[in-house]
Amino acid sequence: MKTIVGSRQSGRTTQAIKMSEQTGDIIVCASKSIADFTKRLAIDTGHKIPSPISYTEINCQKGKNVNFIFDNADSILQQIFFNKINCVTMQCESNELMKLNGGVV
Repeated sequence: MKTIVGSRQSGRTTQAIKMSEQTGDIIVCASKSIADFTKRLAIDTGHKIPSPISYTEINCQKGKNVNFIFDNADSILQQIFFNKINCVTMQCESNELMKLNGGVV
C-alpha cells in the first residue's frame, strides 16, 4: 500500500487523482461534496478517473472487483467514529511512502 503524506495544500489529492488515473482505483472521500470537488479537480486538470465516492458509498461496491484510494483517511476516520483521531499507525515500506513538501515523516 502506498502512503502519501503532506501538509494542507501540498498536493495529496492531486497525487491521488494521478494514481487513480493510472490504476483505475476509485478515490474515497470523507463526504459527497468532497468527492464532487475531487471529480471537478480531476476534470479541470485534464485527468480521467472513475467517479470518486464518499465513504458511505463503499457498500455499493461490495462484491465488485475494485480497489480504493482513500483521500485524507484521517478525515474519513473522524467521520466514521465522530471523534478526533489523535494518531494512526500504518504498515508502510519506505519505498511506498511519498512525502510532499511540508509533510512530516
